[in-house]
Amino acid sequence: MDTQNTPVHINLWHREFWMLSLSNLFLCMAVYMLIPVVPGWLIKVQHITHWHVALAFASFGVGLFSLGGVCRYFVEKYRRNRVCMLCIGIVMVCIYALSFVEKYESGWLFWIIIGLCFLLGAMFGLSQMILSSTLIIDVCESFRRTEANYAASWFSRFALTFGPIFGLFISNLFGMKGFVIGSALCCLVSMVLIYMVKFPFKAPEEGLSIFSLDRFFLPQGKYLFVNLILVSMVLGIFLSLVHSITFYGMMAVGFFVALLAQKFAFANANLKSETITGLLTIAMAILMFLTRKDSSVHLLIPAFIGFGVSLIASRFQLFFVKLSKHCQRGTSQSSYFLASELGLSIGLSLGWSYLFNTEFMALWVMFALVLMAFLYYNCFVHHWYMENKNRRFTL
Repeated sequence: MDTQNTPVHINLWHREFWMLSLSNLFLCMAVYMLIPVVPGWLIKVQHITHWHVALAFASFGVGLFSLGGVCRYFVEKYRRNRVCMLCIGIVMVCIYALSFVEKYESGWLFWIIIGLCFLLGAMFGLSQMILSSTLIIDVCESFRRTEANYAASWFSRFALTFGPIFGLFISNLFGMKGFVIGSALCCLVSMVLIYMVKFPFKAPEEGLSIFSLDRFFLPQGKYLFVNLILVSMVLGIFLSLVHSITFYGMMAVGFFVALLAQKFAFANANLKSETITGLLTIAMAILMFLTRKDSSVHLLIPAFIGFGVSLIASRFQLFFVKLSKHCQRGTSQSSYFLASELGLSIGLSLGWSYLFNTEFMALWVMFALVLMAFLYYNCFVHHWYMENKNRRFTL
């Protein structure tokens, strides 16, 4: 029976690591704040249709990949921390620009929003790839880099709940203007935290090509990439259905329970256990949504979703590391990030387009996606992973 050791032991007390992880938290919060607030605002105030909102999320998803091929060129050619700060600064400008779109004529409004979402996705994607594949790794000893990536990913995972909670709270109190300022301030804090960490200058390599898969996409992780997209799509559809502080708060509880479960319950469990348990928990939450109307039960649904998704995502992140070859750790983290965000964007786009106002159909689509992810992983991906993993790492 294949068993796993405890994934990692969090024992990182470097000031630089925590500052970069907090920078990651605030950056993700700034972007994830938009998920529950901006679509409703565009539909209600700007009279944008739900199909336009879906295309905006799709544009964001395309933007995530647009600059990945030049990530290595930028971090090798220029000072990597400054490139990251510049990207975050452009993210801040894109978010702040949302407060001015109402001043444009309605004929141009849709294309302005699509352009802003594409640029936002491109800058967010590049900044996240630089943070996870380069900066966080640079400040840690070589034997702690898996631990560092694992710990830092939990900051961005919790940002998926903290960001929307903060966004909903601010928008309810201060309106859209206050919301945009709050999101932009999160970007500013993220930039300041990176600025406070000192990185030595590294001379660029000779013959550096402009486009490269390095720090962008890990080809040997392609099947795992698809599997993670299926799981993230389920989460994206869920986030298009519910937009309440309670929902995100309970999802954060699910994340926290999953973090404890990985530390204690799954320490020496079968290697399949986390993924299978996560998928079964998500399926249970969907069935509860379909069949139960009690308010107390509905409090458990987001907790189950958060628990299942975070179990799978954190285990898949470590799988990506183990599929990487020498000097490909950063590339594996970028692939993990892109799969998670692409699936989320596709799910949100589906939820706001074909599944808009059809909750019953949306739930069955999510159940079908969970079933596909389960069969794909159990019948193919796990065996393929065991045959192709790199045994240099112990997870």
